Amino acid sequence: MNDLIGLQSNRIAHERIPTPHEQRNRKIPVDLRRRRSSPASGMSLVQRVVWRMKNDLQFLRTSVQASFVLLCIWIGIEFHLFVQWGMLQETAFVSRPPGVEGFLPISSLISLKYWLETGVVNYIHQAGLFIFVAILVLSIALKKAFCSWICPIGTLSEFLWMLGDKLFGRNLQLTKWLDHPLRSLKYLLLLFFLYFILPMDVSLLKVFIESPYNRMADVKM
Repeated sequence: MNDLIGLQSNRIAHERIPTPHEQRNRKIPVDLRRRRSSPASGMSLVQRVVWRMKNDLQFLRTSVQASFVLLCIWIGIEFHLFVQWGMLQETAFVSRPPGVEGFLPISSLISLKYWLETGVVNYIHQAGLFIFVAILVLSIALKKAFCSWICPIGTLSEFLWMLGDKLFGRNLQLTKWLDHPLRSLKYLLLLFFLYFILPMDVSLLKVFIESPYNRMADVKM
């Protein structure tokens, strides 16, 4: 009995303990995986897409991500044509797409403070304020849903991760002493802007909002 216990102890002692990365990426056994069902063969293309959206959450998320990427590309094209018209005015008039203001977080943050202080929505970048508020509400209510479903930067980051995994068979795993400081950069950047914006009174907020820099912030971007 003692020999049996000793052999068992030696076997356990010599077994390699999985690394934290291997534990996180351990595959689910085949018998525990959820079985995938397929749409009926007689369905049309539209019916098959609708069926997959209802029954495959990852397909739905990918479709939403792709839709917002295409939307951002379309906004970029429209805005480019608008800027070209503004500079040359030799082509047909192209209206300025409001969605481009979603890429002006500093201006939107100042607009939000001005709105909370005065109850007035500034007329220069109105859409940016409402987009910014919508992002805040989504982030508070649904945590990282905005980054993982809507944000084109999040989609690009995920695509690059998948591309790296396909090309090299793995992704670089940073150590904690490097990973945590890099993760904190976004919070330091947020604190930097809050440090300068929160003490601003209404008069200073109005000066910035009506400044030529803020008026042309989207074009400079």
